[in-house]
Amino acid sequence: MNGAPNEFLPTRESLLSRLRHIDDHATWQEFYDLYYRLIFSFAVRKGLTEAEAQDVVQETLLAVAKSMPTFCYEPERCSFKSWLRHLAEARIADHFRRRKRGGGAHVVPTTETEFIALVAGTPDLSVLPPDEVWEREWQQQLMASAMERVKARANPKQFRIFHALVVHGIAGAEVARMFDTNLAVVYVARHRIAGQIKKEVRRLEAELAARGALG
Repeated sequence: MNGAPNEFLPTRESLLSRLRHIDDHATWQEFYDLYYRLIFSFAVRKGLTEAEAQDVVQETLLAVAKSMPTFCYEPERCSFKSWLRHLAEARIADHFRRRKRGGGAHVVPTTETEFIALVAGTPDLSVLPPDEVWEREWQQQLMASAMERVKARANPKQFRIFHALVVHGIAGAEVARMFDTNLAVVYVARHRIAGQIKKEVRRLEAELAARGALG
């Protein structure tokens, strides 16, 4: 047993080094299996719903993936556990801020989670006032047009992953199996396609404004 606790750190450093390769499916699955439950439980204990906690897991994993190219592990300054906790806490705070803002209408949602919710479907409009129903329908039409434009030029595999995950609501792990990839690739694809659609929505708004169709 002597020295066993210290043996875990080199393993973790090795894992972090391998995470730099986004297409290393086995490594990203290993990372997900190690930390999914920790992040999810932490978010629930902080007061989020299970659905929100699932979002936090995805958003934290995406943050790790985006950090890897320039990530430098310096345990003497900050342990990996603390770094991961800070990433998760930032995403949890985002969810609480969204709760405080409420569900006011706006054409381009301010966060990726809000944007994904809009793409995924329309809420029960029967409980909304007529002006907001109109605004939601307008948003959906803009989104549909933007998605068609992005589909025509986006990476086909990334778009299919996005469509399966967001539009069809298939769980991330199942989407990863469907496309023979890992969860990090799935969430990065979601992030990239969502970003392209948001840009296209803004471009459509600008075109409509130039024609006098907005206002």
